[in-house]
Formats: sequence, structure tokens, C-alpha cells
Amino acid sequence: AEIDKEPLKKQAYHLELTPTVISITANASAGLFYGVQTLLQLSKAGAARATLPVGDVLDWPDLSLRFIYWDDAHHLERLGALKQAVRQAAYFKINGLALKLEGHFDYASAKAIVEPYAYSPEQYQELTDYALRHHVQLIPYLDAPAHVSFILKHPEYAHLRAFANSNYEFSVVNPGTQVLLNRMTDDLIAANKGGKYFLLSTDEAYYVGKPDNEKDSARALGSNGRLLASFVTALSNKLHEK
Repeated sequence: AEIDKEPLKKQAYHLELTPTVISITANASAGLFYGVQTLLQLSKAGAARATLPVGDVLDWPDLSLRFIYWDDAHHLERLGALKQAVRQAAYFKINGLALKLEGHFDYASAKAIVEPYAYSPEQYQELTDYALRHHVQLIPYLDAPAHVSFILKHPEYAHLRAFANSNYEFSVVNPGTQVLLNRMTDDLIAANKGGKYFLLSTDEAYYVGKPDNEKDSARALGSNGRLLASFVTALSNKLHEK
């Protein structure tokens, strides 16, 4: 596939180090930022003063998007700790942090799942803004249709289960599943102004098409996999609209 070079140009920089002059030039603010990170990495602390090598660096990434994944599903860092993680990511020129919070976000549309000390929308936006100042995208993360015990363990949402005795996976043919997930993504996106990405994790959806009330739909579409694909497509189309 042909690579879009425009984002790469914005991240490129030229760092010149002479005995008397340090010069960083770039096409955009991201490039200047990354040039400074390289300068900091090249600096060596000495007993009396820091030292730098002499040299010439012309640098740009091979990939315009360089994401890492941060899982706060079963614990929660304070906001300051996540800001530190953003700074460290930026130092190594990581420009995306996908944050999995599960019930550690204060969903207006799903109050039953909200855990104590959950991030408020205002705190989430504060972290988004902080990340953007470091050229890092904070990326909301949500699982569907599987890995959703944090939702389906609550009696309010038990009717959305694929199997009544399991809180692991949503029913993909229950219209209420799409309604709830669309509202939850709305909540996350509203607290992530300036963000460009959303991570919808769809792995390990083992039971799609296997409940009695899903078999006809899977058969009509041609397979369990196609039923999963139709569910994911409906969700992702809504995300693209937003």
C-alpha cells in the first residue's frame, strides 16, 4: 500500500550539533518536539555538566502512528501517574495511548457500571488535552461483544447477555446491545475532544451465533463469523459518523 507521507513530514526534524551551536529545524511543531526529545536522549550527565556529541541527525518515522496500550481495567492510576506515562511515551516518540478503563470512567449513560474513584469526563478531557500538548493521542478503548463482564455482571444489563448464565459476552442480535454501546462511545468521545481515534476491541467473541436466538441470523448471513462482522460493522459505522 502507498504510504501517506504528509504525516511523516510533519514529524520529521533536522538536528545539528556543533561545538558551538545546537540547531533543530522541522516542518511542524511535532517535528520540533521530537527533535528536542532526541536532543535530551543524546545528552549525557557528567559530574560537572551535561555533554552532547557533535553530529548531524536527519530523522523521520517509518510509521505515522505509534500506539501503546494501557490497561486500567482492574486498578486505576491517579491522573498524575497517567500524565507521567504520557510524558514518558512522548519521550520515546510514541504518539498514541489506548486507555482501557472499563468501569473506571463515569458513564452518564451507564451509571450502574461506574466504579468508585472513576475518572470524570472533565478529568478524561484534562488527560486528553495534556496528551495532545505532548503530541500524543489519548485513545478511548471499549470491548464488544466479548470481555464485558464489567457491564453484564450488573442486573440492569443481564438481559443483554448471549447466555443467561454468563456475563462474558453480549447478545449480538439484541438491539439493546447496540443502543448501550453507542451511548457509551458517545460518553467517551464527548470527553475526548481533539482525539481522532477510538479502539473497539472485538477479540475472543467465542459465542457469537451459538445461542439459540442467534443461530438463524448466523445461518442467514452464512456463518458465525459473518454475524460477528455485521455486529462490528454496525458499531464501527456509528463511530465513523462521530
